[in-house]
Amino acid sequence: MWQSFLTSINAGENSHISDELLENDDTKEALEICQDLTEEERRAYDSFWDLESLYIDRENTVKEMGREQGRAEGEKLGIEKGEKQKALTIARNLKAAGLNIDFIAQNTCLTKEEILKL
Repeated sequence: MWQSFLTSINAGENSHISDELLENDDTKEALEICQDLTEEERRAYDSFWDLESLYIDRENTVKEMGREQGRAEGEKLGIEKGEKQKALTIARNLKAAGLNIDFIAQNTCLTKEEILKL
């Protein structure tokens, strides 16, 4: 209801405000206040909300950028963890097959200590 009211007021359509809005005590009082604003007060009010909208848009943009960065970092960590897990699995299989620890380390990029723990 308020969105409809504010849209009508900001568009200067006071004569097109619905009866529903005019019957509501809160919107009726708001309309009376808006009609009493001087041109300077209305410009100041509009400027305030223009700046507030810019602030909210910027805040939302920053939040979205943070979410995107978080997703990218999470994806990167997931890939690294998966690669490490795959290397451990391969090393475990090669060790079980009796291959030399140095050979396994060279081909899996794991340390000898990591391989010996398997």
